Amino acid sequence: MKTMFKKTLVAAALAGFGFSAFAADVTTNVVNVSKQGSTAGDLTAGNVVVALEAAYAVGDTITFTFTGGLKTAPLSITSSGANAVTLGRTGQTATSATYRVTEITGAGAVHGSFTFTGATALVFKGADVVALGKVNVTYGATLGTSTSALDTPVEYNADADLTSGALFNVRDQFVAAVTAVNRFDGVLDVAADREAFTGAVTTDVLTIGLTNNSGDTSAVAKGTTTFVVNGDFSWAEDATVAAPVCTAGAVVGTPAITATSYTFACNAATTGATLTLDIDQGADTVAVNPTSFSLVATHGYGASTASLTQAALNAGAWTVNGSVVTVPYMVYGTVGEKLFSQVVNLTNNGSQTGTIYADVWATDAVTGKSVPVLSNVTVGTSHPKATAKLAGVIRQKMAEAATPFINGTVAIRLITDVKADSVSVYSAYVDNATSERAIVNNDSPVVATKVVNP
Repeated sequence: MKTMFKKTLVAAALAGFGFSAFAADVTTNVVNVSKQGSTAGDLTAGNVVVALEAAYAVGDTITFTFTGGLKTAPLSITSSGANAVTLGRTGQTATSATYRVTEITGAGAVHGSFTFTGATALVFKGADVVALGKVNVTYGATLGTSTSALDTPVEYNADADLTSGALFNVRDQFVAAVTAVNRFDGVLDVAADREAFTGAVTTDVLTIGLTNNSGDTSAVAKGTTTFVVNGDFSWAEDATVAAPVCTAGAVVGTPAITATSYTFACNAATTGATLTLDIDQGADTVAVNPTSFSLVATHGYGASTASLTQAALNAGAWTVNGSVVTVPYMVYGTVGEKLFSQVVNLTNNGSQTGTIYADVWATDAVTGKSVPVLSNVTVGTSHPKATAKLAGVIRQKMAEAATPFINGTVAIRLITDVKADSVSVYSAYVDNATSERAIVNNDSPVVATKVVNP
């Protein structure tokens, strides 16, 4: 209350002395510029309107400050008010235009507005604007040639500074987007051996929005957009498991599928796309892994082979209504001069019986990236109120893999077709020479605290 009263008194006092309680008001019409267009020429700013709120006098100084790229500002400009103010330019750089008040019509303070448009428009170098990404303008005035501010916000209005605005906004002309409600979100059903989603549904849909800002300055012609959906597709027989649709357009070429991605393309007329995945493999019985999906969109444009590749978008995930436990680190075989054995025990405290699957990854010594050793390999069965010892069978499966793995460190994911809150995993590795055991923390919902017959 005290602060508000003080500010009200300040406002009243200023009004009594004939000062404005508001700052000069700058209004701009932002020009959106296509980042993919040509930047060889000049760019003309949209209308810039400056409404004066204080009483000006001949000799006062006005400065427009820009982020950069200014090429031409008018030599003179006159406001629209009954007591019009005429400005004459006294200096110009790439970041500023300075004016002096040279004439005022009449003796009043109704000065109106300056409008920079048409013959008095502000002109910028296109290449500089694109390099900056965004260009703003800020208005400032001083009394005569002093540093005393004129037409600026007073204390009680300081948070409502309207003396600046955006002139140019450089943006990608083509944008693909995926909202949260349009992502993949299937829940794999362990009761259906992960061959269907919950509710006996076998399909899931990704909806992609596609924007072409064709009205932007320097806009170019849109070409084909290629979509790459990354995730685990190891369950798929071929590309027919997916049905891409290009809204208002058509699919270009033949879609392609690998174990880790699905790719399709849409023509220039396309305004959006959907991708429906069907995990029903007919006669084949393939359990589908939980996985996260990402979408990478590459937009072709112009008469050349130019393209814009967006950063990867979140395309959703498939989860499972069973147990998923990851053991982030496990030593197998001989590392250095030491031989290690393993303990990977999965305990089922529930009443369901389910298959246990393992995914195993190793780290490539050259690239540092994870590479699969085992994918969705059956390693046992989980029975109610029982513990399954898995270390030996995992070791055997890795030795029998297409690219055998015997010595080194791996990460292990165990998927069990029983309820998640029924499962706990104990994981450790043992130095065979000393019997020293190193417990490995995993992400079991229920922490196993002791080993059952290791």
